[in-house]
Amino acid sequence: MSSEALSLSALRARIRRFERSCPPSANGVEAVPGLVLPLGCLHQVIAADAAAIGFVARLSGRIAAAAGRPVLWMTGAGLYPPGLAGFGLEPDRLIVLDGGDAPAMEESLRCPALSCVVAELPGLEAVAGRRLQLAAEAGGVTGFVLHPPMPAASNAGTTRWRVSSRPGGRWRVVLDRCRFAPPGEWEVASS
Repeated sequence: MSSEALSLSALRARIRRFERSCPPSANGVEAVPGLVLPLGCLHQVIAADAAAIGFVARLSGRIAAAAGRPVLWMTGAGLYPPGLAGFGLEPDRLIVLDGGDAPAMEESLRCPALSCVVAELPGLEAVAGRRLQLAAEAGGVTGFVLHPPMPAASNAGTTRWRVSSRPGGRWRVVLDRCRFAPPGEWEVASS
């Protein structure tokens, strides 16, 4: 192999390390029909209403069941664990922390005893989002940040979703940003 090809290969590897993107994986969970959500990454979910909690509960319940490890859910508004069971997140796989912030989430994402960390945060600054993405990758733990709509949302996560309720027990799920797939929109059943 020529030195030119070797240096190009080394440069590509270095760029991949800087990007820290999570490619689609067979070990992920199907978020919406035809799209597998990668694990060990940060995912943002913009919560227009309570549908976003159900969407994240469904995904984190699937991840916890496959991994055999619990989900840590940091909430500021209180959470009713038996209600999440209807979305597939069983109460015996759930640890609820009343409170929490980005630094607490960052530390939790580094804990390999967890399958997921969900944090309800008022917003996500770019630097904090990048730290959370790096922590998720380092710990191999999937992170979900639930936050209200913001004028300038951080792009630190691997994906950014908007989820809202629709009539007839359905959700409108919009993928605004994804490092490995084009944006899209789906209407899915909530149960």
